[in-house]
Formats: sequence, C-alpha cells, structure tokens
Amino acid sequence: MKTVLTTYTVPLINHEIIVGYINTGTGLNLLDNIKKSKETKQFYLENKLFLDPKDFNIVTSDCAFVATDNQNKPLAIIFYREHFDNGVLVHETNHLVYYLSRYYGFSEETEFQAYLQEHIFNDINRLIQNK
Repeated sequence: MKTVLTTYTVPLINHEIIVGYINTGTGLNLLDNIKKSKETKQFYLENKLFLDPKDFNIVTSDCAFVATDNQNKPLAIIFYREHFDNGVLVHETNHLVYYLSRYYGFSEETEFQAYLQEHIFNDINRLIQNK
C-alpha cells in the first residue's frame, strides 16, 4: 500500500483533519510531509489551519497518534504503515472522537460518539485500503 497524506472531513460535524498513513519516523517531520504532499489542499493547510510546528501537540508513538493544536482541536490522525491494523485504527479513532467530543461539546453524547467513531473508522479504513 502507498503512503496516504490527505485532508478528510469528519462526517456529521464537518470538521476537517489530515489523515496520514506513512513510514515510521516521519511523524516528527509531519508539517514538512504535509506541505510536500500533492494530495493535501495547500490553501486549507496555510489559510485555514495556519499550521506551524509549534502549534502541534504530538505524543510520540511507535504506531500512530492524533495531533491537536494548543487548544486540543484535532488537526491530524497519523498511522505508521509498519504497525497498522484494525486494532490501531480503533484505538486512534477513539482518541480522535474523544478530542472532537470535547472540542465541540458532545462529551456526554455516547451514542453519537459511537456512530461517529464507526463512520470515521470505516472511512479511514477504506481510504487506506484503496491506496
């Protein structure tokens, strides 16, 4: 499977993030990878997200991570190809829904969170499997 680095609109809440399926270790240079990617929308990156490396809160991981800005707004969900499987996808989409629920104020709506996670899981899985 090829590298995936593209924008994705989270269903039901219309929130745009970056989805990455990349080689291990490239997450540390995530901003550079995003700006070099032909599939991401440059206008979106520079004028809507105002991406700057200091704005990313990234917890380093061996297999995946969710990147947020300094206000915990989800910006990206990144998976390392060498460690990707459905378990990692479930785990990281759960983190993504956690941040989205707090950012948009639906942290008490567990049924909505479950549906949202199902949509995100299926969409990202299709995106990665089709590459």
